Amino acid sequence: MKNIFIPVLTAFVLSVAGCGWTEPENLDYTRKPFEEVDPAGYEAYLQGVREYKKTDHKLMILTMKGTSEYPVLQSQRIMAMPDSADFICVTDLEDLHPEVVKEISLVEEKKGTAVVSYVDMATAYSDWNDYKISLLDQGETEEAVMAKAPAFFREHAQKQLSYCDRYGFKGILLSVYISAGLTVEEIEKCLNPFADAAGEWKKSHPDHLFSIRGTFQNIADKTILDESDWLIIVFGKQQGVNGMKEEIRGKFRAYPETDPVRKKTVFELTVPSLENPEQVGDSPYDAAGHIFHKDLENEEGYRGCKIIGLSVENAHDDYYNEKYYADDDTERENPIYFGTNVNVRRAITRMNQTEIQ
Repeated sequence: MKNIFIPVLTAFVLSVAGCGWTEPENLDYTRKPFEEVDPAGYEAYLQGVREYKKTDHKLMILTMKGTSEYPVLQSQRIMAMPDSADFICVTDLEDLHPEVVKEISLVEEKKGTAVVSYVDMATAYSDWNDYKISLLDQGETEEAVMAKAPAFFREHAQKQLSYCDRYGFKGILLSVYISAGLTVEEIEKCLNPFADAAGEWKKSHPDHLFSIRGTFQNIADKTILDESDWLIIVFGKQQGVNGMKEEIRGKFRAYPETDPVRKKTVFELTVPSLENPEQVGDSPYDAAGHIFHKDLENEEGYRGCKIIGLSVENAHDDYYNEKYYADDDTERENPIYFGTNVNVRRAITRMNQTEIQ
């Protein structure tokens, strides 16, 4: 080993001595973003984005996870979400990192995108179950424990609602969606106190955005439905045109034609993630074609409805989702790679096409 190393080192020293020392030069191999390459062009582009959001178009609402850690991933940055998204809802808000907080106002200034905070009944319900078990283990009766539920859920809602002012959000998205369902007693003593706290918040924040996600018929105070800017209905696992039609009929069956739910509906879908790479239910792109197609106007259960857009529940997962398939590739054999946020961006384009209502 020494016999090989010493001659190589000697040759290197002699070559340096013979040619003289040259100052090192830093070579930049990074790909510069558009805003650095052409600042004027980028500003003109952003102006176009802001003007687009003032037009009459179908809305795209995205939900992404917040973080208390420094956002090292693009999927953790509000500014990295698709430019043409209209609203972004942020979850996991306790101790939100200042770098994320800064982007709440920045994305509105640059792109005209309003950012709202997530107020989640499911989180409160999970905490309640833990609290309930601890009380029962201490010997309290079921009746005594349930008597404490209204105050627990009201306080939990108030804590979540406080994040809106704390971080400077433009409003809230109230989620009353519980996948497992609630008993009649839980609706009365858990869900409605939670929703009532949100209704009181709305009265004290009349200029803030206010929207609701979930099963609306369980809410006792229906006035908050009228005050809501949009109402998000969570879609199931149906796929294809016929499956989507059945889903729509099922979702709207509970609401009469005069119900506000029918006038400002947003349908929520999901996108694949790294952990779960298969699409569950219709993709946002497919749903955009099925839901907004003009032929759907005469479908039973659809008449009198105004579907104003789509929502993607796990938009942060779409940042790294880089493949889709051509419409005629029914066997899904030849993926086409198209870059980040592909599902969201393609859905926005499709649902605002002129041939789709």
